[in-house]
Amino acid sequence: KTLFSKNISILQFVSQQREHGIVSALKVKEGYGFIRCCEREEDLYFRLSEYMDGDMSPLKENIEVEFDIQSSSSFHGGKSTFGNSKLQAERIQLLMEGTVWFQAKLTNDSGQASVGKVIIEPKGNKPGLIKCDDS
Repeated sequence: KTLFSKNISILQFVSQQREHGIVSALKVKEGYGFIRCCEREEDLYFRLSEYMDGDMSPLKENIEVEFDIQSSSSFHGGKSTFGNSKLQAERIQLLMEGTVWFQAKLTNDSGQASVGKVIIEPKGNKPGLIKCDDS
């Protein structure tokens, strides 16, 4: 069934920078997941209904996404459903692989600092890999 609308008006238009991250956990049966953000330290909760690309099959853990941020004060009476975060991701869309990357700051024994790109995340006892640009 196709529905048509007339006299559509925009109530509010907010121009903002979309944030980037990777899906860190996905609970399909429960209808939610979490995104590890490039711009902030804590993971953001999201509802699967906020995924905008329609076909859910490409949505998996470690997939790169972009999204907007919504304050939890506008849902659940200002209480966060998961964790302590007062924010959640919304309007989630997939990004091309290689778009999202995380920076790490390293300090050697002499106190000299370098910034690098995280190539492989450490998991459990497995070490990660950081590529430093010391040029």
